[in-house]
Order: sequence, then C-alpha cells, then structure tokens
Amino acid sequence: MKMVRDIIKKSASKFNLEVVRANSGYSKKLNLYKKIIISHSKIEDRTIGAIVFSMDRAMQLDALLRSFVLNKIGDCKIIVIYKASTKEHRHAYSEVIEILKSDIEFIQEDERPFKDLVLATIENLNTDKIFFLVDDLVFTHKIDFNDLVKVDTNKYIFSLRMGEHLNFSYVVNKTQKLPKFIKKDKNYIYWKWGDGELDWEYPLSVDGHIFNRLEIKSLIEFCDFKAPNSLENSLQVEKELFSYKIGMSCTQASIVNNPCNKVQDEIDNLYGLMHQNDLLKIWQDKKQIDIRKFQGHVNKSVHEYIEFEFENRDEC
Repeated sequence: MKMVRDIIKKSASKFNLEVVRANSGYSKKLNLYKKIIISHSKIEDRTIGAIVFSMDRAMQLDALLRSFVLNKIGDCKIIVIYKASTKEHRHAYSEVIEILKSDIEFIQEDERPFKDLVLATIENLNTDKIFFLVDDLVFTHKIDFNDLVKVDTNKYIFSLRMGEHLNFSYVVNKTQKLPKFIKKDKNYIYWKWGDGELDWEYPLSVDGHIFNRLEIKSLIEFCDFKAPNSLENSLQVEKELFSYKIGMSCTQASIVNNPCNKVQDEIDNLYGLMHQNDLLKIWQDKKQIDIRKFQGHVNKSVHEYIEFEFENRDEC
C-alpha cells in the first residue's frame, strides 16, 4: 500500500497544480488514484474470470475457447463480447455459441458505446481477479487456476503470455533481451516490469495479464476508447502506476497470439495472409482449426504466425 501511495504521489507531483486544478481532468485523475488505493484494501475472495473480445473470427474464437477448456485446471469464468459485420459471420457465431454455451457466456455488441459495454461486463463478471483475451490467441499449455487465484494482484501482474523463452518481438521484428529475473524456480519466473524491454515492460496488456478486477475497472473508467485496440493503448497512459509491480509468469508461456489476419482499423499492425472471410468459408464447410497442433508449442515471441491445419467438426 505504501509503495502504491508513493507512486501516486510521485505521479501527481508532475502536474503544475495551479494550472491543473482549473482543469476537470485533475479531479478525474485524483479520483482514479483514490479508487486504486481503495481497491487494494478489499478482501480477496479468490475467484478469477476473463473477458474475450472477438470480431468476425468465429472460427478462431472457437479454437481459443476449445483450447482454453482443454488446458484449464480449476475454475475460471469466461464471458465473450463478440461483433459480427455480416449475417454470415453472425450465423457462424451462433454455431460457436450452440457448441459452447453450457460453459461460456456470450454477449453480442449492441448500440451502447463499447466502453459502457466493457464496464458492464466487468461488473457482471464479478470475480476477484480478471484478465482479457482476444480471439487470435490459442492456449498451448496447461494452466492451473487453483494456483493463480492465490496470486496477490496488488503486488504482482501475472502473465499467461510470458515465458523465459521469449527473446523476440514480432511487432517490431527484433530480438529482445530477457529481463534479469528476481527469482526463478521450476514453475515460475519473476521480474520487474519497469526494468524490462518491449514485451517484458508491458504490464497492461489485454492478452492474458491478470489484474485486480476493481483496480483495472477504475483505470478503464478513466480511459477513453472505442474498441479493444484503443482500450489497450489507452491503458498505457497510466502505465507508471503499474510498473512498480512484479511480473510473474510460468517458465513456459500458456498462450500464443497468432496474428494471421486483421479485423480492426485502429492500429496498423503486422498480420498474416489467412483472411477472416476465407476462414469463414472453411467453417461453413463444417471444419474447425485443429488445436492439437498448438499443444506443447514453444514460441519465441508472444505473437507468432502459425499456419492453421483443419479437421472436420462432426468427427471430433
């Protein structure tokens, strides 16, 4: 708690208070700091859940969710927020929902601002801890949520996507140094987010980083965004408030992001050649992504282009 207050005090001191007090953003930021401190005083109930973002990628969402079910140990609540731009994509989602609705809750984007929908879903999730996923992720290794619910999210940001083998960054196409690990044992590695580089200094990812739900909700309330990519970008505005936390992950990453296509226009990121409409046609032919090909995969970057193999849905 003292460290949090020190970080907040240091951040606040950067403002020229005589100028900023006249600005409505000043009270908004102070309210954020207050909510963060209060969130750290709440008694944890050791529950965990995730929100998944998906658009026009029903087949990839299906692969993510099936790989999640295959690899999860313990309880973890999942809510999917999805958007379909055509009736064909909407129908594909309806088929995914029919397959997985007994285990997972689905919410279609409506006329509400995306921010309002996200905040309402966070409230609905109502777990002690929360992480976010996007639909081009796949789980590659077992993950025990019975252990993860015990992690102190006021001190640590646990990452499902990090691992000691990640020495390359796909998004900038260059090698990245591994951080100096504070501690390492047979199961976990620990580092300071503020001392890392590239992916190792990115504590506020929406690709599998586990947060105190009330804390991240307060930050999301503070941010302005219209879609998942701008959400992640806007979170970085207050990155300094989280850089003091210790990074923690399994020695082996549990998920990999396969950037095989692009469905958003907020960021001009790198992506592969498997267009979402081509994948839709394969799904309509009653096929699905063979997730067995991903199991045990050791990636060198958190983003890694991997060509899909397919199998018949009715034979699985």
